[in-house]
Amino acid sequence: MSQRILRYEIAKESHRTLIHEFMLEYFRILEPITASLSTTIDEIRDFFDDLVSNGLTGKFSILAFEDNRLVGVCLNCVKELTNEAPDAQAFKLKPDYKSDILNGEYQYDNANRIATLVAEIEKNLSALMPNATKIFKIDVICVNPCYSRQGIAKQMVEQSVKIARELGCHYAASCTTAVASQLLFEKPFGEVSSKRATTRCS
Repeated sequence: MSQRILRYEIAKESHRTLIHEFMLEYFRILEPITASLSTTIDEIRDFFDDLVSNGLTGKFSILAFEDNRLVGVCLNCVKELTNEAPDAQAFKLKPDYKSDILNGEYQYDNANRIATLVAEIEKNLSALMPNATKIFKIDVICVNPCYSRQGIAKQMVEQSVKIARELGCHYAASCTTAVASQLLFEKPFGEVSSKRATTRCS
């Protein structure tokens, strides 16, 4: 089989619909949380729309193409942290999230379940990364299964970490739910020392 020629681009507003459709087709069924909830397109559409919007807030996100076909998405954003002292308490789940889910911002419970989990995980970022005021968040990594095991995800993450350095971010952080993504973040990227939860950019 001839080697595929891929190109990588910074995501732009003009890519919004293309990214959203890609996520509904692939990320919805490949991401372990949405898959475990058997999330339908209607249930997750608005949540994915917000994820895409977040990834288009600046020139942070990376797309992979073969010709005009979108084959990989890496949605990123920058999070500014306050200078307040971080909460040193250990991460602790509440006994019940029913109220959070029922009163969530989305129409469907499955979308609110996912949004609640993400918010709970991310609320302690400042405690996990002391003295950091600027964090580069890698929110979504997804590759078309037909293009798997070709280094596309690794290339998108490496480019993302490069952007994070250029922006002066103290850490790159990602909540990795898929095993392949966890393994990807266990490996160092150049001079960056890698951790499962966070990657320092200095």
